[in-house]
Amino acid sequence: MLHLAFNGRAMLADEMGLGKTVQAICAAALLKECFGIKRTLIVAPASLKSEWEEQIRKFTSLHAEVVFGSRRQRLEMYRNSKAFFLLVNYEQVMHDHEDLNLEFAPDLVILDEAQRIKNWKTKTADRLKRLQSRFAFVLTGTPIENRIDELYSLVEFVNPKIFGSLFRFNRRFYRFDEAGKTVGMQNLREMHEEIQPIMLRRRKDEISDQLPERIDNNYFVQMTEEQYIRYAEYENIVARLAHKAKRYSLSPEEFQRLQRTLSCMRMLCDSVYILDQEVKESPKIDELMHILDDLWEDDPGRKIIIFSEWVRMLDLVRERLDKRGEIYAVHTGQINQVRRREEVNRFKKVPECKVFLCLESGGVGLNLQAASVVINLDLPWNPAKLEQRIARAWRKHQKNTVNVINLVSEKTIENKMLSTLDFKQGLADAVLDARGDFEEFEKDNAKAAFMERLNQIMGSEPSPASPKSYVSRQENPPAEEILKQELQLDADGIDLCQTRVDGAGELESVFAVGDDKAKNKLAEKLNKSIPATKIAVITPENMELLRQLEKLGIITINKSDMTEVFRKESITPVQQSLNEKRMKMSREFLAGAERHMKMSNVLNDGGFCAEAIPPAQQAINAAALAVYVQVVESLPGEVPKQLRLGHLSGKF
Repeated sequence: MLHLAFNGRAMLADEMGLGKTVQAICAAALLKECFGIKRTLIVAPASLKSEWEEQIRKFTSLHAEVVFGSRRQRLEMYRNSKAFFLLVNYEQVMHDHEDLNLEFAPDLVILDEAQRIKNWKTKTADRLKRLQSRFAFVLTGTPIENRIDELYSLVEFVNPKIFGSLFRFNRRFYRFDEAGKTVGMQNLREMHEEIQPIMLRRRKDEISDQLPERIDNNYFVQMTEEQYIRYAEYENIVARLAHKAKRYSLSPEEFQRLQRTLSCMRMLCDSVYILDQEVKESPKIDELMHILDDLWEDDPGRKIIIFSEWVRMLDLVRERLDKRGEIYAVHTGQINQVRRREEVNRFKKVPECKVFLCLESGGVGLNLQAASVVINLDLPWNPAKLEQRIARAWRKHQKNTVNVINLVSEKTIENKMLSTLDFKQGLADAVLDARGDFEEFEKDNAKAAFMERLNQIMGSEPSPASPKSYVSRQENPPAEEILKQELQLDADGIDLCQTRVDGAGELESVFAVGDDKAKNKLAEKLNKSIPATKIAVITPENMELLRQLEKLGIITINKSDMTEVFRKESITPVQQSLNEKRMKMSREFLAGAERHMKMSNVLNDGGFCAEAIPPAQQAINAAALAVYVQVVESLPGEVPKQLRLGHLSGKF
């Protein structure tokens, strides 16, 4: 508290769960007492605004207001607010930074989870750094996640004079070869010393006597045969690209393909369902149910947080919990801010609500000491993100032992990640805490050492093509699935998003309904994987006009080739006509028939004639169902999985 208040512009980098929120609130109150400040702007992720409001109410008598609503309503609040604390989220500042300076004119700006501005090139970082205030607090448990220039961006917000220009920073702390390419880092000890005056950091191991016991366990789960077949296809692509990267640099397109393929491998470690909704099996979900039974047998009231990076994985968990009659809370980016607050409070205060299902959006900032178990259905790339998840329960004022359970698929990328991805954590230890060997991270071959670790995970040589390789047109190709996941975390300004894929399963175009910033947001999330000319955005008003024209029969909107990847809760889906439903179902069956037939052909060509028969039969059945839904008089509530002659009598 004293560090923040009496430096005035400072960074608090305590590890997650050590009370940065309360320290910042108290420091703001101290500035009010000692320096007479009147207005504090708190910028936090949308999911944490209610958490800040709760902590302010608990520890002070100062007035706080949370900003919600349309731009007009927000401007009204900036202009007329009498609160000492005004709580906004990062997306609101993106639109309103000039109005906040002019109308609210804060004396103090507090950035919570400030790693949101770690990339100095993003619009978020640019707009946040335009906020004007005499005092500024930066709060983050992870000042460095991947690169040292992330720390540069955070320090620049506090005091741009410390490091000077980015060019000067790079020349001072990076090493370059004759061609100007980065080959390593240097002077890291000097960097550590430079930031000491403005940065205070405590590690959990320094105050271990104030924290509850933590028990970590890895549960290894064997994947299904279907998972392994599909996983091997992507693994082979990654291995070939990694082998190619040893000889020369990958092109931007190749690197994007590598990233998408790695994401698909990680999805398949959880369940095929994430990529293909026809297959719902997930050994991890089965194991999760056994774990819940064991935990509740010992303590029926124990509360549990379940994390995954994938929305569809949480959908599978919800389905199983619903069948068991369990009460649970959900926290995803698709849920609006008001309901998120209700879900958090329900988990904290309702004894019967014993499960909190959470995407990565809930991995930061939330205080969930009501839980004493954290279950990770999948492992994030970065160890800091894993610790952020765990810190929701393992934090100060937790009275119980905290169990951390990681579900890991055997013989996969997840299995190997456990022991090899320690490079990023070591870099943070060296720069922030002066722990470890500075020289180790300053070697010219530091990047090569990291690539070596990556090759250990991927396998250095491509594997020969397997006769059982799975060839398919993915119904949700990688870029489309990644966009869906991104929009679950952050879809501010977007009401609806649909995509179209080409015959090869590649993302072809994107259509959205949203505000004037939606197109840039979508382009950023897609990482330029398609040209901006292939992204179309219209306003909600224009979309409503098109729907009215369609009702009048003046135009026809073709929805058959579009896949919906995001829809706000408040947006009611347009009811499909009977013909549209028939066509949609037929296309799904035909896509399945095509997939099964390709699999049968691959097996037959590889000499596995007997094994090729079942998928061929499935292909014939799927094709028959595609015809069935077109000619039957009325669509049944549930289409049969296997078409029999009995299904046809009296139907035509």
